[in-house]
Amino acid sequence: MPLALYWLALGAFCIGTATFITAPLLPAIAADLGVSVPTAGHLVTLYALTYAVGSPVFSTVFGGVGRKALLVGALSAFAAVNLLAAAVHSFWQLMAIQALVAIAAGLFMPAANGVAATIVPVEQRGRAIAVVIGGLSIALALGVPIGSMIGGLAHWRVAFVLIALAGAIGVAGLIAGLPRALPRGSATPAERLAIARRPDILLALSVTLLWAMGVFAFYTFVALFLTRAIGFQPGAVPILLFVFGIAGWLGNMTGGRLTDRLGAIRTLAVALLVLGTNYLGFGLAGLAGPSSAAMVSVACSFVVGGIAGWAFHPAQSARLVQYAPDAAVVALSLNQSALYFGTAAGAALGALIVASGPVTNLAWTAAACQFAALAMLALSLRRARNVALQAAE
Repeated sequence: MPLALYWLALGAFCIGTATFITAPLLPAIAADLGVSVPTAGHLVTLYALTYAVGSPVFSTVFGGVGRKALLVGALSAFAAVNLLAAAVHSFWQLMAIQALVAIAAGLFMPAANGVAATIVPVEQRGRAIAVVIGGLSIALALGVPIGSMIGGLAHWRVAFVLIALAGAIGVAGLIAGLPRALPRGSATPAERLAIARRPDILLALSVTLLWAMGVFAFYTFVALFLTRAIGFQPGAVPILLFVFGIAGWLGNMTGGRLTDRLGAIRTLAVALLVLGTNYLGFGLAGLAGPSSAAMVSVACSFVVGGIAGWAFHPAQSARLVQYAPDAAVVALSLNQSALYFGTAAGAALGALIVASGPVTNLAWTAAACQFAALAMLALSLRRARNVALQAAE
């Protein structure tokens, strides 16, 4: 694999860290900036919503810019605004900066995936994209728990400084490692809309949306759930997130292998079923806590949830490529938008739940979303079978 892929993966690592790190730092951010934790949770909602809307819009606007210049510029802007985040004086300033971070991230990731697919032979495209996406899973495994631990021991602002520094290293790597002659252009809004209107794609995107809603309704306020409902000390949260991240990295690899052996649909069905059941386990632990038994149960559930949750990604990506082989990059880009729309909706739903009732309700809501995604997957499969039967007649 070309070395340039690993510089793109470093950029993805920085973006993944910035995406996921806000959730465990919410209590510290809220206390420092004088807002409630549910209000601070809107940082996640705004980031995800800006990414979901801004990524296709700005990717189209800057479609004529050379890919190397776009990637270097986007990651440079990302590093700069993260540095600004460490110097804010109010919650609303941080909200505005989160929107800028999301725009930069939304420009970088689709371009990075597109470049990854073009600098390798056709038969290596899947593995090339997997290398870049691997940066996101490594962020969950290492970047988030280490960053949140540093933020907890020192200050939450330090975590954003470290993200900015990692981004600056990534910029230097892209300047030195990316070839100059890279293709330009991206799909127009009309082309994106035409692909999104395909029934198979639309149903698949709804599965991603529901999956992300459930995951981020819970994950956004995971620190609150662990400390209030289960009884963990705040210092234990980064350790649990590290366990979750390692499990997610294993799940990413396992999901790819299961997809090759069992197919995307079966892998998705197993992942969603296990994940939904796992969230029910979180809810039961919340009812039993705070207690030692609840802590042990939740620690085990983090392992299972990490594996099942991240097994979803390669299977869903393979499914979308299968449904749109003529526009795989666009389909994957639409999937990212669906993921971030789901993230925004989940974070907003989680904030409402935390503000109006016990935090244990987060787990029940997350479980319901996974089972709804499973039902949508079944509907998609049923439709595909009906289409096949009609074609055979």
